[in-house]
Amino acid sequence: MSTAQKLPTIGLLSITDGRLMGDIGTVYEVLSHFVGRPVFTHEIPKYGRLARPIILKDFEQLDTTDCPDWQAARDWAVAHFGEEMEVPAGWAGVLADGKSPIENLNNIVDGKD
Repeated sequence: MSTAQKLPTIGLLSITDGRLMGDIGTVYEVLSHFVGRPVFTHEIPKYGRLARPIILKDFEQLDTTDCPDWQAARDWAVAHFGEEMEVPAGWAGVLADGKSPIENLNNIVDGKD
């Protein structure tokens, strides 16, 4: 039986907003949870684009793209949700596509991703 997991609010917000809100490690943590394996730097844009609508479906309040002050958006999210947010168990591995980091890099170089 899967249980919900807690993920860093700043990482989730960074992915939904498109601006890095704090420690980049939080973004790696969130995306690795979605992909089911460690995510490499060159994979962040791809998996970030894919994760964004999934996150916003469950947490539409994290759409802060209209807020010009990223620090205010970050501070609001942490005050509202806390340092970590409990996320649906169904998120774990939902973006697993069987592609290795090298395969994803080849796709980027070939213009396929």
